[in-house]
Amino acid sequence: MQGTLGYIARRLALAVPVLLAMSVFVFAIIHLTPGDPVRAALGLSYAPTAAATLRHQMGLDQPIVQQYLNWLGNVLRGNLGQDLISHQPLSELLSQRLPVTLELTVLSMGLAVIIAVPLGVAAARHPGGIVDRLLGGITLLGISVPDFVLGTLLILLFAATLNWLPPQDFVPFTQSPSDNLRHLLLPVIALAMAEVAYISQTTRASMLETLNQDYITFLRAKGIPERTVAYKHALRNAAVPVITVIGVQFGTLLGGAIVVENVFSLPGVGKMTVDAVSTRNYPIVQGGVLVIAAIFIAVNLITDILYGVFNPRIREGQR
Repeated sequence: MQGTLGYIARRLALAVPVLLAMSVFVFAIIHLTPGDPVRAALGLSYAPTAAATLRHQMGLDQPIVQQYLNWLGNVLRGNLGQDLISHQPLSELLSQRLPVTLELTVLSMGLAVIIAVPLGVAAARHPGGIVDRLLGGITLLGISVPDFVLGTLLILLFAATLNWLPPQDFVPFTQSPSDNLRHLLLPVIALAMAEVAYISQTTRASMLETLNQDYITFLRAKGIPERTVAYKHALRNAAVPVITVIGVQFGTLLGGAIVVENVFSLPGVGKMTVDAVSTRNYPIVQGGVLVIAAIFIAVNLITDILYGVFNPRIREGQR
């Protein structure tokens, strides 16, 4: 128990400098982007005097290092800034939009795991069989077709041609669970397809290695049903690399959600951030990217902790 707690404490300590470095990277990238946020905020009412006043209010007339320190201090106090257009606090915008992005990402990963793990196990149990060849085709499709292309094709087929599902828009789950799932079904499929390819191939490779172990041969010799051997015994020991891939790919899903949200006009953090880039809305872009990056780091941290819990050798090696 102490070894596990120590491992978790070390991983938490390592996450702090990573978050700090990410904040520097996000701030630098935004300020290196061409364009003037003051001019974008004032629009047609732009005037030198008004621009100078707004630039002072935003702190853009200070040295870049001081701007970063001011921004970081505000972030640590929970103040992410406000929208330059609507003057609405970013914390309020995130409370409205972050649930959409998280729901899309979690549903996509859940669908990918539900499909990929049984598919990978079945392919490993019968190498070269029908399921294994099917998995090869799914992998090629998932890796080759970008999610925004797949999303567009799904809209053309199921919304424009067959008229089975709505092409765009969003309905909150609290308002209507059934309509919520109907509107999210196509973007979830578009986002999950690539993850099915990665997770199923990882499951297949890990299961093939595990099924060749001596203890699996012993279990088979005892007459235990093959399905029980695969799912109850082999999959448990093959789960470590699968968990790792799921954690890493969750971060990839967050990046893909930015594109998919724009394809399907979903009011998530990704669409908000992309819209803010076009208007040079610094606070929105900085806050949106930082939140997505923080979620990515948190998911990878949880994955590392689970990796150490499931594999004691990792904990022992880092003592």
